Amino acid sequence: MSLHENNRSVEHFIPCNQSTKENNYDLDWQNMLAICLPPGGMKDEDLENPQLLKDLPCCGKKKDGFIPDIRLLNPLNLPTLRLFIFSSLTGEIRPDQIACLKAGIPIENVQFTIDTLELNVQRLKDQRLVVIDEILEELKDETIDINDLEEKIAVEELGNGTGNWPRFFTTIRWVLGAGAERHLNNISYSG
Repeated sequence: MSLHENNRSVEHFIPCNQSTKENNYDLDWQNMLAICLPPGGMKDEDLENPQLLKDLPCCGKKKDGFIPDIRLLNPLNLPTLRLFIFSSLTGEIRPDQIACLKAGIPIENVQFTIDTLELNVQRLKDQRLVVIDEILEELKDETIDINDLEEKIAVEELGNGTGNWPRFFTTIRWVLGAGAERHLNNISYSG
């Protein structure tokens, strides 16, 4: 799902009701994140069902008025390396323990973020599995060296960095491993 005018919202990482004269979180650009308005990845026809929308809140709605503490990771302040791994069997997102240790980020904080934002709801796991399965199928091409193949697919999936990043960017990055990292380095990715 791409973010467009009719399906996006602004999430204030620190809720606006925490604003003071000294810290106006309402208007602080570093406090605003673009998020999908309906639950991420829902089909257009499902968006007309108010009960379904209520039952499947998106990450911003799930976070709602939670006042972030050091446990909830701010996506604007993350290191460039990836902090997550994915199950190719279930689509579940989990903390990458080695990456967390290298970055000095407690594994518990990564898990807290996953849990708080409900990043393992079934619809997201199902959609991650589709992405993972498609890429794993492409990686079966034995006519090309695996390192070259990973990077070739990374170029196709991630682009040259001048457009929008694809849905499930982090999942794609994880599946393609070193090939994705080489490509992102080649295009001077800094996120």
